[in-house]
Amino acid sequence: MRELTVDAVIRLTCSALERTCFMMAQPSSSDDSSPPLPKATKFVTIAYSGPESGTVVLASSEGFARSLAASLVGESPDSLDPSAADDALRELSNIVAGSLISELGGARCPFALGLPASHSTLPPVTGAAAAAVLDAESERLEVYWLRAARSLAA
Repeated sequence: MRELTVDAVIRLTCSALERTCFMMAQPSSSDDSSPPLPKATKFVTIAYSGPESGTVVLASSEGFARSLAASLVGESPDSLDPSAADDALRELSNIVAGSLISELGGARCPFALGLPASHSTLPPVTGAAAAAVLDAESERLEVYWLRAARSLAA
């Protein structure tokens, strides 16, 4: 089983954004010279299982989710139905989680993904194995990789 690093989470997420919706992202800068990113207000989780299990959590600003949806369907963010942003973020969670479990499992990838779920608040992410805050065209996208606690029998 491979280990995921923060760099791998960033690389795989940025690649997914570029491939699927032509959005550019980079790690968020913590210096004071750049304006702060908008607050995350949309939250999605997706669980995986297999030789080990865990959860991938995405947290994004409203602007990111709307831009993502617009890029996926080729429309203006202002003309979208409000639910399109939630649908787009759930779809991105599928893509990112799929990339992460492929990285974990290698060529044979013995993992399975659950269904993505939207949440009104950020689920607990304390003790995340890897966490990244991305600046996606001046909007916020946070990605958390959480490993489930291993049983004592394992």
